[in-house]
Amino acid sequence: MSRHPVLNGYIRDVLAGIKPDLQKGVVSKVYLAIHDPARNVVEKFTFQIRSLMEGIEEGVRKHAQTTINTSDVEAYLRSFLLKIAVCDSMLNPNPPDCSFVLLVELAGDHPTPTSVSTGAPWVPSEPTDVEVTSPSLIPLKTMDAGLLKMQLYVEESDAKQSSTG
Repeated sequence: MSRHPVLNGYIRDVLAGIKPDLQKGVVSKVYLAIHDPARNVVEKFTFQIRSLMEGIEEGVRKHAQTTINTSDVEAYLRSFLLKIAVCDSMLNPNPPDCSFVLLVELAGDHPTPTSVSTGAPWVPSEPTDVEVTSPSLIPLKTMDAGLLKMQLYVEESDAKQSSTG
């Protein structure tokens, strides 16, 4: 958990910026990519979000959204965040002076985030910003909340493993 106000503000702004797209069900993945000083991705946490609402007409969708128990979904999401907090024991240490970036991948037919029209500072990224070289895949958590399914996994670079292990 972060105690740094600027970092907390950045994360809050990213989440507020993707909220409209999450509500519309157009967010496909959210990445937390850890870069070494040479900008190579050494770890990548992937939140894969699948909505079963796709292809369902609007009236049925609105009714279904009112039947989802918000407190259960919040508990699932908290358990995802707790899993990240304890996954250090499963991963090799990162090299010194790493940085991170949060990236959002939208479903293929939605090229720009909704909040771009409101002036949010979204910057398109390159595929290399989330590409992990020779990754090891570590599944962390899966959630099935009826109309919302989510998976969390981390990819760890083999180069990091050999340099720290």
